Amino acid sequence: MKKFGVGIIVGVVATVATGVGAFLGFKQKVVKPIEDEEAKFDATRIQSARKAHQAHNARY
Repeated sequence: MKKFGVGIIVGVVATVATGVGAFLGFKQKVVKPIEDEEAKFDATRIQSARKAHQAHNARY
């Protein structure tokens, strides 16, 4: 009975570790590139808005 309990504990720990590893891998491969792309898009959008605003307020 002792081996059975140890086996259950080891199995649960291994399953949790696998789930955490899968989550972190998914986040690194899928979510982070999307967030980086959105941040770059926002920075470009802000810069474009500043240039457009400045172009319309230029004094000759």
